[in-house]
Amino acid sequence: MRRLNSLLRTPVFFALSLAVYAIARWAASAGEVATRFPDSSGYEHLNFSGNIERFWVVPLMYSIVRTDSQRVILHIAIGVFTWGYLAWRTGSITRLRRVFITGVLVLGLTPQIIHFDLAILSESLGISFAVGALAATLHLSQSSSRLARLLWVVFLVLTSFTRPVNLVVVFACAGYSIVKYFLSRHHRHRASMIFLVSLSLWGAVQLRGNESASAVNFYTVLQRRICPNNDAYNWFIAHGLPEIAGLREVRGYGRSTQLENDVREIVHLPMQQMPPMTMIAGGVVLAQWVQDHGWTTYAKYIATHPSSAVRIIQAKAHKTLGPRDETFLPTRTRTIIPHQLFDPWWAWLMIALATLAISWLSRAKIRIVQAMTALGTVTTVVFTASILTSAVEYERHGATVAAMVRVLAIASLALALGREKAIEPSEDDDVLSR
Repeated sequence: MRRLNSLLRTPVFFALSLAVYAIARWAASAGEVATRFPDSSGYEHLNFSGNIERFWVVPLMYSIVRTDSQRVILHIAIGVFTWGYLAWRTGSITRLRRVFITGVLVLGLTPQIIHFDLAILSESLGISFAVGALAATLHLSQSSSRLARLLWVVFLVLTSFTRPVNLVVVFACAGYSIVKYFLSRHHRHRASMIFLVSLSLWGAVQLRGNESASAVNFYTVLQRRICPNNDAYNWFIAHGLPEIAGLREVRGYGRSTQLENDVREIVHLPMQQMPPMTMIAGGVVLAQWVQDHGWTTYAKYIATHPSSAVRIIQAKAHKTLGPRDETFLPTRTRTIIPHQLFDPWWAWLMIALATLAISWLSRAKIRIVQAMTALGTVTTVVFTASILTSAVEYERHGATVAAMVRVLAIASLALALGREKAIEPSEDDDVLSR
């Protein structure tokens, strides 16, 4: 009995649980061949400025490990670290530590999470970095150690620069830091503000360099959402969209050889990207308009037609946040955790909202409550932007948000069932930060 009690002590239990998690996650992909997709080759070219096909985080990781089998191992290793980090930090805010450590790690083995390990794309790393960002936010809310600050900065950068829409995270942090500095005038807040504003400016440069890939996304939005809708199409025509014969009738994708050379000069297709038929049918006139006015006109449309935006989000929310299984991106991972554990998404969302409300009313551990509320708000903005700016593969593009809904729910529940007092900075923080 004494030996059993020693195994159930939280540090030992956590170490054993993490070891089991690592073995299970590795076994899910062991012996299987990594799956490549048309987008995969774009992640093998690293650029920090200029014409950027993909934001730099995933290409940087893929430049460190060169083969697809090594990249699968990298996906798994980073996933084990970040899910373990979140499990430990979630356990630190509740009296039911072992229960929530187990809950986080079990969620991290669901097929909707781990099947991305075999995909040579950004999703596996994107989910892991977002999970790490939540863990680092919990950590920083409890401790001001150098380790907590360092991990928060690392995961902020990695999360923000995984995909263009994730820049919402660093822009939000920069805005908050500006307000906080001008309210306090403290030199420490000034340093944070300068760092975050600089990071945001770098993000803006990256976004500018990603214009061609962004233009291709706009063509898909035009083809799937604007042209089929009479009201939307007429509004865009009234606001400068060139009226081109046959544009509304085209569907699907064509071949890059069908593009005029002048169109290629305006919109550089990402590697192995098939052009939407609107890109072929629209020619140079449409290409120039898309490059100069496409997204700004679309933003005006969304701002003046909020009901249309709500309808788009409602139509895609269920399929994006609660994929019935993982077959929308076929890989050959194995797991003993049923994919139904990931469902239904609205139940996870209700748990997150209800338990956060309870924590706000109790006024206990208010820093953590504020941080999680802010992170939930930013996640909502990222999800909204992902849905509105992506007319294809939105299940894949929304995978990180789908994962975040679940982990925020678990962390919020742990917080609502937490300790009587906020936890002070732990000894391990102090030791590790020296």
